[in-house]
Amino acid sequence: MSRFTLLYIIMLLVITGCQSKSISTNNVVVPNAQTEIFHSTANGDYKVTIYTPKKPTPKGGWPIIYLLDGDSYFLTANDIIKSQACERCILQEGIIVAIDYLNQTRRDFDFLPKPDHFVYETLPNNQINLSGKYGGADAFYDFLTKELKPEMEKRYKINLKQQAIFGHSYGGLFNLYIFFTKPVIFNTYVVSSPSMWFSDGYMFKVLSKYLLDNQPPLINPVNLLISVGG
Repeated sequence: MSRFTLLYIIMLLVITGCQSKSISTNNVVVPNAQTEIFHSTANGDYKVTIYTPKKPTPKGGWPIIYLLDGDSYFLTANDIIKSQACERCILQEGIIVAIDYLNQTRRDFDFLPKPDHFVYETLPNNQINLSGKYGGADAFYDFLTKELKPEMEKRYKINLKQQAIFGHSYGGLFNLYIFFTKPVIFNTYVVSSPSMWFSDGYMFKVLSKYLLDNQPPLINPVNLLISVGG
């Protein structure tokens, strides 16, 4: 799969990125996909749904995309591949890894960073939005980079130049946060309608620090795709 074809999948996901209701994959049988419990030594259990193409591994390995809020986006990503991929098409197949939770979600905690001073959101009616737990973004990043990604690269031959991560809302904020504050480990970061209001625009402070730190030029090209919609 070329760089363009992976971006093609991602752009179609961005178009559907405003969906907010979780679509459970528990009762849907998807060929070449399996759902398993992935235990994190630090974070607890995750529900991970993995799609792997049933064909020989391409030269260079499989492209891979990680989906945050995976129950909401796995079927969309899988449908894109099934309906538009073919041997002579622009779009070819790749591995999909959809990350979600077994019962009660922990997305607030996992996706949101921990500001030095947290500011509650004031709604248009002047009420205070008492958000749930927050501050686990660094630990969730460690889960991705030290546990989940290494396991995927152990099981499958992965194209290390074709790795993407997709996140919407809190997931989009998480992707921005790790892009600005962590080593670059994905080739494409997809940020769909990020929750920039979080803690009085905390992410703008992170961006300012990123720019002031005079980041050295990236060794390899990295795609950062940002969309806003509703």
